[in-house]
Amino acid sequence: FLEAFADAGFYGVELVKRDAKPWHVVEGIEFRAVTVVAYKGKEGACMDGNHAVIYPGPWKQVEDDDGHVFRRGKREAVCEKTYHILTKAPYREQIVGLPPYQEVAREDRQPMNCDQHERDPRQTKNGKLPDDYTVVQDCCEPGSCC
Repeated sequence: FLEAFADAGFYGVELVKRDAKPWHVVEGIEFRAVTVVAYKGKEGACMDGNHAVIYPGPWKQVEDDDGHVFRRGKREAVCEKTYHILTKAPYREQIVGLPPYQEVAREDRQPMNCDQHERDPRQTKNGKLPDDYTVVQDCCEPGSCC
């Protein structure tokens, strides 16, 4: 039932109430009243405006309905659309939004590949990385020890 909301394009799908007692039982099958809250409005292109978010915890990581994985304490790059979704209800209490220091002009924004990656603080703060910047890949596999 909840998955149907996500499949229909809603986000923030949440079961906010489930009655403890069934209101009806038919051949051993219990029927209960539930309240679901879901939000509409995630349509549109993914454009990069140098936005980032941090998931502060307590879980090691969380994943949204679009497959974005937010790792505890990591500055994660997100498109402008995802940034605006995550910085309002129902997520705003669970995510720290990091807007770009300088707004990227709408005509200068590029389509963003939404494969999650860390965003260097310098990119969020001034819009570009130094010319000598290189990405260092983590040498460890998840769950292994270096």
